[in-house]
Amino acid sequence: ALERAVSQGQPAEAELQKLLEAAAKAREADPENADALNRTARAYWRLAEHYQRTGGDPVPPIQQAVAASERILKAHPQDSQANFHMGSALSRLAEVESLRGADPESSYRGAIEHLGRSLEAEPDHPFVLNNLGLAYWRRGQHRMGVGQDPTEDLERAAHYLQRASSVLLAPVISQNRGNVHTTQAMYEQEHGKDPTASLEKAVQAYEAALKLNPKEAVVWSNLASAQFLLGERAYETGGDPRPHLKEAEASCLKATGLNPKYASGYNNLSNVRQLLG
Repeated sequence: ALERAVSQGQPAEAELQKLLEAAAKAREADPENADALNRTARAYWRLAEHYQRTGGDPVPPIQQAVAASERILKAHPQDSQANFHMGSALSRLAEVESLRGADPESSYRGAIEHLGRSLEAEPDHPFVLNNLGLAYWRRGQHRMGVGQDPTEDLERAAHYLQRASSVLLAPVISQNRGNVHTTQAMYEQEHGKDPTASLEKAVQAYEAALKLNPKEAVVWSNLASAQFLLGERAYETGGDPRPHLKEAEASCLKATGLNPKYASGYNNLSNVRQLLG
C-alpha cells in the first residue's frame, strides 16, 4: 500500500513516523516478528528518501532499514519483502556514496543481488522491477561519471522499467523510464552516436507519466530537456529544430507555471529560447 501511495505522490514524514511507531509496538511483543521488521525496514527506507529530498542526512535511516532486513534474512534468506527492502536501501546508500565521493560498487552489487532475489520470488511485482531498474540506472550513471561504459547497466535498467510499466501504469515508473533513456541519449551523444531513438523513447515515457499526473514540474522540465536535445540534434544535422524547440518551450512554461521557484525549469527555458533566437 505504501509503494502505491508513493507511485502517486510522496508520503509525509509524519506518516512514516506513525508507521515506525506501529512497527515498534509489534516488535515489543515479538522482537523477531518478520512482518513488523519488514514494516520497519520499509518505513526507514522511505524516510531516507524523504531526508534526501529535503536536505537531511539519509544514511542513519538507511542503516536502520538494512539492520531490520538483515535480522529477517538471517533466518529467512529468501524472504521476498526483506530482500526488496534490503536491495532498495542499498541502492539508495550507493547513490549517497557516489554523491559523497565514496566507492558505491559494493552497495550497488548488494542492491542488485537482493532485488534479484526478490524478483525471483515475485517476477511480476512492479515495484521490485522498478527498483531493480533504478539500481542499474544509478550504477550506470556512476560508471558514466567515472569514465566507464554504462551501456549494459542502462539497457538492463530500461528492460526492467519497461516490464514494470507493462504491469502497472504509474507516473513514477514512466518518469524513471524517461530518465534512463535520457541518460542513454547523453552517453550516445558524447560518443558520437545518434541519440534520436533514445530521446524519442524518453519523450514518450515522460508524456506517459504526465498523462497520469500532469502536475509534476520536474517531469515537465525533464520532458523539455529531451525535446531540447532533439531540437539540438536536428540543428546539428541540418534539420529544422523549431518544432522540437517550440515543444520544449511549452514544457518549460508548464514546469515554471506549476513551480514558479523551479530553477531548472527557468534554466531549460533560457537554453531553449537562446537556440530559438
